[in-house]
Amino acid sequence: MSKQNIYLCQFSSCYPGARKILYYPYSVGLIWSYAKTIPEIDQSFHCKFFLEKKEFTEIIDRLDNPALIGLSSYVWNHNYNLKLAEMIKEKYPDCLTVIGGPSVPFRDKNFLQDHPYIDFAIYHEGELAFTDLLLHIKNDKPKHDIRGIGFIDSNGEIVANKAERIPDLDNIPSPYSTGLFDELTEEYKDTDIILNVVTETNRGCPYSCTFCDWGNGTLGKVHQMDICRTLQELDWFSENKIEYLHIADANFGLKRKKDLEIIEYAAKLKRETGFPRTINYTLSKKFFPEHLEIAKVLLDNHMMRHFTLSLQDRHDDVLDAIKRKNIDHDSYMNIKDMCDERNIPMCTELMIPLPKQTFDSFMDQIEFLIEHNIYPHFSPTTILPGAEMADPEYQKKYGMKTVLSAMKHSEYAEEYEEVVIETNTMKKEDMNEALILVWLIDVFQSYGFADIVCDFYCKTEQKRLRDFYRLLFKFFVDKPESMLFKYFDPVKDHVNTKDTYKLYPGKDTEGIIQEIGYDCREQFFKEFETFMHTVIPQEYIKDLLAIQKARQTHSYDKTEEIVKLDQDVYGYTKHESELAPATYKIKYKPIEKHFEYYCNFMVHGVMFKRWKPLEIVKV
Repeated sequence: MSKQNIYLCQFSSCYPGARKILYYPYSVGLIWSYAKTIPEIDQSFHCKFFLEKKEFTEIIDRLDNPALIGLSSYVWNHNYNLKLAEMIKEKYPDCLTVIGGPSVPFRDKNFLQDHPYIDFAIYHEGELAFTDLLLHIKNDKPKHDIRGIGFIDSNGEIVANKAERIPDLDNIPSPYSTGLFDELTEEYKDTDIILNVVTETNRGCPYSCTFCDWGNGTLGKVHQMDICRTLQELDWFSENKIEYLHIADANFGLKRKKDLEIIEYAAKLKRETGFPRTINYTLSKKFFPEHLEIAKVLLDNHMMRHFTLSLQDRHDDVLDAIKRKNIDHDSYMNIKDMCDERNIPMCTELMIPLPKQTFDSFMDQIEFLIEHNIYPHFSPTTILPGAEMADPEYQKKYGMKTVLSAMKHSEYAEEYEEVVIETNTMKKEDMNEALILVWLIDVFQSYGFADIVCDFYCKTEQKRLRDFYRLLFKFFVDKPESMLFKYFDPVKDHVNTKDTYKLYPGKDTEGIIQEIGYDCREQFFKEFETFMHTVIPQEYIKDLLAIQKARQTHSYDKTEEIVKLDQDVYGYTKHESELAPATYKIKYKPIEKHFEYYCNFMVHGVMFKRWKPLEIVKV
């Protein structure tokens, strides 16, 4: 008996670059891996995977009498999936179209009616639902018995069956180590496309943050996977030269000894084979000392760049509104001290705007983090369909206003994310200014272009970082002839123009860093000096400018510089020294030759502040 053909799609987000990067379709791989443990299903169906977005007709032309098409939906592929499903239904009306994943809005009762070409929607975990669905196709199992599935019945009524969690994750064979993805590996073997991987060592989240869809409803309890399974997957990643591994646990590190053993084994493989090269994960909200050991192992083996302990916000009223629990302040600072002792750079993540958050409360915590050398990484608050924050009543309570913002680099179908732009405690104009200031602090303070000047201004004038950078922005955004104008002007109203992405740290800041730090460095500091005359007393400008220019590694060959100051503005700012004459010897480690561009060196080393000289000593 010939098998029926099913196709499972998990289309990756793709970003421009020298190499195209895609991900193995882990989620749908798990679904099929579990389903085929049922002999009846394995003998009746043949499955193929799609992971790369292409022209719709090219995908459809590769289908062979499909019985079912399954689509895993995320914010970066949701509209592409819907359009593909519609076109497949037109050509193959008897093909069942099934959609699941985080972007399937289970709260939206009209979703299936609005998209009549979708036969079934899977809510929450997909393994049990998809297996039931295949048994429905094979044996005509009643639709109402299919767990966790939505459909429109013969009377036109919307049915949403209750979801169940799979009781034992170890009953799901790994799609990697069982060879399920070997065909994909061979398909992309001799191409310029890099395949990265996602896996999980546990599933579920005990927390109920309102902005997240992990811990709500059926996913509240954490289920663990056996460590042997994970170690076998790591062997597969190493053998197949996987560059990047993302561990998709909501709380990696929750099982302290187990997770440390996993990381130590991954590092051992990296030392022996060179792979996997990099590991990323989301740390458990509850901190354990082993978390720093995990970070240390990864850092020592060049498998991560920093230790991230996410906060989202530090204020109790905000945390209560979003139902988030953070560690207390003293514990947080103890962790920072432990990071410093181990030379581990520390980063934290913040969201804006959140319920109860204000402009001042957000900027207070940004300045606190900068003061304590903790790198702040911000992200605008987005609404996930499965999160409590998507509830209209919740949004009404906190005066939340949202817009649909087009995502960068969408292919073949425009994708959107719902972004919060205002609450009843933070107006749109406040959010607009706050993100501009955070961007300026990142570029000019964290990368060392203006930090000494800013610190001197704040100390002598009893001001804050936000005051200095507000003046900097206002000065140059009104000067079209200046170098900075072309970077400042496009983002002055970024919330309304939907250009907030231009303020994101990392790759999106490389252009300005390359120009002001290397290509046109002298011109930048000449223009910066004109601004200094508006905020710094005349007698300090020459010395401040001299030490500011010299305090940054900016050469591929320079190893030393002597800076003579008429007044020790550097010592005064950093060490409470008197404003007396001083001479500083500055020693540099030249930029490594493998960094083709200065901006690559700067962005790559920002957490460690590798742009800093080896030493600045008074002689």
